[in-house]
Amino acid sequence: MSASVLDRLKHRDPAIVLQALGELLACREEITDHAIIFGLVDQLSRRETGLRVLAASVLDENTIPVNDLLPHLARALNDEHPEVRTKILRYYQKIDPNQQLRNFLIPLLYDLDIVVRINAAKALWKHTRDSLVIEIPIVTGLQSHNTRCVNEACQLISDMETSGAVYLSRLEILLGHKDANIRGNALYAISRITDDRASLQKNIDLLKNDSDPMIHFIISRLQKQDQSRTMTENEDIVN
Repeated sequence: MSASVLDRLKHRDPAIVLQALGELLACREEITDHAIIFGLVDQLSRRETGLRVLAASVLDENTIPVNDLLPHLARALNDEHPEVRTKILRYYQKIDPNQQLRNFLIPLLYDLDIVVRINAAKALWKHTRDSLVIEIPIVTGLQSHNTRCVNEACQLISDMETSGAVYLSRLEILLGHKDANIRGNALYAISRITDDRASLQKNIDLLKNDSDPMIHFIISRLQKQDQSRTMTENEDIVN
């Protein structure tokens, strides 16, 4: 299949390229063939917006991280379509940490698209661990009316662990959000950024009567983690 797909990716006919990209996006196995991965990067320079978006989606969702690819992706960070910029930033989040990417990523914190901004913040955190430079995109993300953006901001804070403790009060507000995914992501983020069991339990209690199954799953998972932690602490005391 690799040779066939690669040939179609190189074809001049957009319809044939579209077919190849659709096949790659539907592929259930991770794409490891570097020739195909670099072939996808070539599609990011096409004039057809749809092909660029689809190629960026395949790179984000279905390919292994290839550090050597980065110099070839810089141009795509300035693509006119925000979804291309977002998908490429998500690819940046998969590769090995590299402080040298800082100067490429910081301008995207001021992108006109809020989802691009929060993904730039996620990439910067991965590569620099600089919590101050990403503060504004996180705050605006949490306050956004875009549910995708709010969820991504909560996920980023979860990854920050104790460095994300400054957002505790903002996360607690989101426990009352009408969207269950946001409530769940906010609660999980709270569990990751604080070691204060009483504070966490208070927030769990706020959602214990929530009707959404996902919230129940998260609460059950957090309670099991706390039980396991208590058992470990008791064993340490005995020993």
